[in-house]
Amino acid sequence: MEVKIIELGELKNPVIDFSGIKNAKLKGTYFGPRMIWKNASDTRVDGSEAMIRMKSHTHEEIVGVEGDVSGLVIQNLTLEDGGITFWGLVEHLDILNSTFFHGHTGIKISTSKPHQNIKITGCFIAGMSHEGFYIGPSYQQLGTALKDVRISRNRILACGWDNQVGNCFNAMIWENQFQHNGLKGTWGQKYQLTINPGTQAWVWDNCFEGPKYFDMQVLKSDVFPHDHIPQ
Repeated sequence: MEVKIIELGELKNPVIDFSGIKNAKLKGTYFGPRMIWKNASDTRVDGSEAMIRMKSHTHEEIVGVEGDVSGLVIQNLTLEDGGITFWGLVEHLDILNSTFFHGHTGIKISTSKPHQNIKITGCFIAGMSHEGFYIGPSYQQLGTALKDVRISRNRILACGWDNQVGNCFNAMIWENQFQHNGLKGTWGQKYQLTINPGTQAWVWDNCFEGPKYFDMQVLKSDVFPHDHIPQ
């Protein structure tokens, strides 16, 4: 299948339009203001030969994904000095083997929309000032609950706040390493992992290392420990 090569050093503005592109490979280094991705549904984005860096910190994220997105796969992406935020409805999203360093929030999908089928696998998130990952809102809202979130085999290290999943039916969080998160000691953010209200979650085989305060808090949710993947 044809692969569209996108040379980051040749971008004339910080917008990438993926219209009509099924497979994209990012190459080179981008150092500039926040980048916007548009029309990214049904696209596979490979960042194995790219580096995206933030020139200024006027925004929380270094990559903002605009509009509703379905069928997006992001793999081997490296973002330095920032993370990625999704602004619209997200369905069938895979974020694989990607790295997020020293930004505000690593991966953020926090709008109150019925997002579904989100997978974050094999990623390294380190040194965020706030959350490592922030999936779903911090409150329960009937009618816009997320569904089917899978977070597995990631390493989240030295973030100032916690990592959050909320307002979600059927969340599974397993085999992750949570190390030294909640470092700022901010009220309500002193945990390595927070399950926010309205969530049904299965949490198992995670490693919590060196927490300054506490490993996990569960807020008005149902959490079930398992020693295997529920069928």
